[in-house]
Amino acid sequence: MYLLLVLLTVGTHLLQMNFYNWELLKVFYLTAFFGLILHLIPVFNLEKFYTNKVFLAVSLVIDLFLISFLMLKTDINQSVFIFMYLFTIILSGLIFRTKGALLVAVTCAICFSSLSLLNPEVKALSYVFMLLLNNIAFFTVAWISGYLSDQINFLGESLLTKNLSIRAMQSMNEMIVETVPNLLITTRKDGSIVKSNSLAEAYQIFKGSSLISQFPEFASVIKSADVAIEGECAKKNLDGESLFKYKMIPQEKDWLGEEAILWVLEDQTELKKMEFTLRQSEKMAAIGQLAAGIAHEIRNPLAGISGSVELLSQNFKTEEDQKLSRIILREIDRLNNLISEFLDFAKPDKPPGDRIDLKGLLKEVMDQNKVSQQTGLIQAELSLDDGVFIVGHKDKLKQAFLNIVINSFQAMEKSEKKRLVVSLKMENGLAVVKVKDTGNGMSEETKLRMFEPFHTTKPKGTGLGLAITHKIFEGHKAIINVDSQLGLGTEFVISFPSLKQ
Repeated sequence: MYLLLVLLTVGTHLLQMNFYNWELLKVFYLTAFFGLILHLIPVFNLEKFYTNKVFLAVSLVIDLFLISFLMLKTDINQSVFIFMYLFTIILSGLIFRTKGALLVAVTCAICFSSLSLLNPEVKALSYVFMLLLNNIAFFTVAWISGYLSDQINFLGESLLTKNLSIRAMQSMNEMIVETVPNLLITTRKDGSIVKSNSLAEAYQIFKGSSLISQFPEFASVIKSADVAIEGECAKKNLDGESLFKYKMIPQEKDWLGEEAILWVLEDQTELKKMEFTLRQSEKMAAIGQLAAGIAHEIRNPLAGISGSVELLSQNFKTEEDQKLSRIILREIDRLNNLISEFLDFAKPDKPPGDRIDLKGLLKEVMDQNKVSQQTGLIQAELSLDDGVFIVGHKDKLKQAFLNIVINSFQAMEKSEKKRLVVSLKMENGLAVVKVKDTGNGMSEETKLRMFEPFHTTKPKGTGLGLAITHKIFEGHKAIINVDSQLGLGTEFVISFPSLKQ
């Protein structure tokens, strides 16, 4: 206000140079410049000035003194500076609320009334009326400014409280979105991603990209975006293929009038693997019980047949009869060996109790297959971490890994690129062994039945090798996952509970 008064006065003087009288305006300029300079000082530290009520109160007192001085030096009845009293009252109401405004109004009334007593026209009725009217104006403005200040502060506090509540709710919602074990993705109707949670970003689904490019089947789903839709989908990644159960939920138009779609995706990959493992375990248990009963029933007749054939062969005179008896005995021995393997498969294992260094065990398995590597021209690569121990039966585990490695060698007999990779490392507290080959792979049907007894794709196979392998790993509380594609190869992933050193 001081700066505005000075600028207006200077402008008036420039327009009325002929009427300029320095003696008359000298007091005004000195007073106005003093007030202007005094109020420029807090500019260098506004925060401290506005948070200190004492500084503000002193500032208002100085303003009242300067205004009263200007009115004293001018005609009080015709003074243009009376509005500055009102302006000061308004400022005090904004800063000190109603009480502060009324206190400043009382001070203004005292100053104005005291100055009015010095006027020779104080006895005139019009002057008394003017004095009374101005004092009423002081208190009215004080009450209005104080009331408005109280309302503004009340609204400000209410708004601040609501903002804090909204921020708390927003933080809670963001925390829920970030910690929920599902992928949450918001897209437009064209499939472009508007927002996604951190779990979705871990699956390489980022804001700004297109969801349809990663899930092509969603293009037809979006066309029916007026209703919620559930289904299943798949996404290929570096580790293979992830299976998802999804739910598409259309959202109402936002304040910009834009339609959005919320996608909730639940990763079913591990669940499907666990379901497959559970089905295999139940199937193996049922087959094992059946096999044990049948094996006992078959072994006894075979022993009788074998003894009878040996007795009869003593009376055979021709070479042809002797040859036939040898064939019968050889086949009986083969059946006996098969039944013995079956009984071993069905027999419950003892709980493992040996401390086994998996790195040393896998090296022994690969050393036993060096001849196969050289004759088959197979490139074998080992990536084995040190200090990985588990509890188990060394001989049985060695047999299980041998079965897998031998199967890998046999699967790569007709492959152009023969490469076997065996790795061992710790992942999430588990000892994970991976055996990956570049063989002919397996079909989905073969993959589903690979651990069943007597199921084999080899001309001379018994179909018990992988069944026994599965049983051994199961006895060690290991989780077996198999990823195989025709023409690309097979990877066995066996996860064991690790033993702390």
